[in-house]
Amino acid sequence: MRDLGLDGTAFTVRHAGRDFDFVLPLLGQHNVANAVAAIAVGATHEVPWDAMREAVGDMKPEKMRGEVIKFREGFTVIDDSYNSNPRALSEMIRFVGRLAGFERKILVAGEMLELGPEAAELHRSCGRDAARAGLALVLAVQGQAKEILEGALEAGMQRPRLKFVRDAVQAGDLLARTVKKGDIVLIKGSRGVKLEQAINTLRAAFSSMEP
Repeated sequence: MRDLGLDGTAFTVRHAGRDFDFVLPLLGQHNVANAVAAIAVGATHEVPWDAMREAVGDMKPEKMRGEVIKFREGFTVIDDSYNSNPRALSEMIRFVGRLAGFERKILVAGEMLELGPEAAELHRSCGRDAARAGLALVLAVQGQAKEILEGALEAGMQRPRLKFVRDAVQAGDLLARTVKKGDIVLIKGSRGVKLEQAINTLRAAFSSMEP
């Protein structure tokens, strides 16, 4: 398996003594498991390998589920704002941490809802992952997202690089004042945090390069 950054992941499936190469244009290696499961079903139903390779290569993220938005001002946003859970957030943090070619890596993380009595620790764990990934700035949005900052602080991030705001509107305003050329920004949070509002603020303030 080979990480292609914002272009996805290349991987090889071995079947009946033969190797078949695939490129999955979805972000993060965690998506490969789902693709391999689909390929296995296809193989057992005698779907041609070329057809499966083409289908996997044509996959695109759903809206707000890992969309890459490039801005003419020279920064890039990963819009993963539709939903979040601790494992998915940690996977995406590690993915961003591995990306090359960006001057700063920024996380905008909304509160993850309905996690029960372990919610605080689950948020803190993601914060520790953010610190280990070498992110330049963590912006936590709403409620228990504060615990993400505490986890990052525990793992060695400096407090000036950790910010908390009450809602997505404030997040968008702060991000618009902060973002600059060379940045990559991951925006991810539970549906109830409505972090798409922060992305709408960026679209209003800057020029996206979407077709």
